[in-house]
Parts: sequence; structure tokens; C-alpha cells
Amino acid sequence: MTAAADSAQGLGLPGFTLAPTPWLRTALRLKPGAPLTLEDDHGPGLRLICWRTEYKRSAYHLPWPRTTGCAVVVRPDLLDILSARASAPIAIRDVVMRLEAD
Repeated sequence: MTAAADSAQGLGLPGFTLAPTPWLRTALRLKPGAPLTLEDDHGPGLRLICWRTEYKRSAYHLPWPRTTGCAVVVRPDLLDILSARASAPIAIRDVVMRLEAD
């Protein structure tokens, strides 16, 4: 992304960002692709998705997201490869962070 915060170019990155480790990139034989994407010879394999929602609006300031998040998505065949190469069980977690209570 070209911006670190909300801008005309996009949402920017959230306060926390998931990033693949060198071990993961090597185990899945992935290389940099399109922005926020790692790929192999078969196309995109791993992608970071960021979102913001529940914008608070006011006449006094710009809209501000109250809920943000990010996810790493992986192509199903790569998840099978990862499961075979990992020495521990693979856990899938969902995390949603609320920035402000109403």
C-alpha cells in the first residue's frame, strides 16, 4: 500500500498486521506477487485482506472506523501442503478488535 492510513489510495494498514514468517514462505515456495499477495507458479497462494467497518460519523470530524481487522487467506491446496510439513497442528483463529465502545 502506498499510504499508512486512510487515503485516496486505500485504507492503509490497520494497527496490527498479520505477516507470514520466512519459514512459511519457504515451506510453501511463495514469492512476492501483487500488493499484499504471495504467489507460486499456480497463481496467488496467500493474501492479506484488511477491512474497516462501523464508521462513526460526526459533523465535527471525519468518519472513523470503530471495528477493524485483517485476515490471511490461503489457497486450499497450500493449506494441505502446510499441514503435511508442519510439526504441530494447524489452528485457525478469528480475531475482531473493537476500537471504541458506544
